[in-house]
Amino acid sequence: MTKPNAANPPYKLPPPLFDARCKACWFSAGLVVLVVASFWSLDLQWAQFLSLEAARSMGRFVGEFFPPDLSPGFVRRVAVGAWETLAMSLLGTVLAAAATSTVATCDSASDSRHVEMVEIKLAEGEPKHADWRVDNAFPRKGRNQ
Repeated sequence: MTKPNAANPPYKLPPPLFDARCKACWFSAGLVVLVVASFWSLDLQWAQFLSLEAARSMGRFVGEFFPPDLSPGFVRRVAVGAWETLAMSLLGTVLAAAATSTVATCDSASDSRHVEMVEIKLAEGEPKHADWRVDNAFPRKGRNQ
């Protein structure tokens, strides 16, 4: 009786979670060690964080959000601040789009004038390089032509 083929042969198993040669694994392990060491070095007073007084203080803080302040002066200030934030983000987006489109246009204009060194396979299988020029009016500087 023949042995049936396994669904996952040993050579097709996924790699182990942590491989000693894996640079990303060592980097991640180093980050975890650094985070643990940073918390260890702090003088955190966990008893005070988890005390009844801390819970009351957090409850008062959350309670101050309710009911929300809907007075016209406060709502106006919040609306002005939100509008300023949106305006700054829109301005940043427009400036970034203008800068990148300018660079892209300049770069594409210099590359689209020429179709250079097109490789043609001949019937014999030897590649032959042809230098096809689309527009010779604007040759590239510094290139052998």
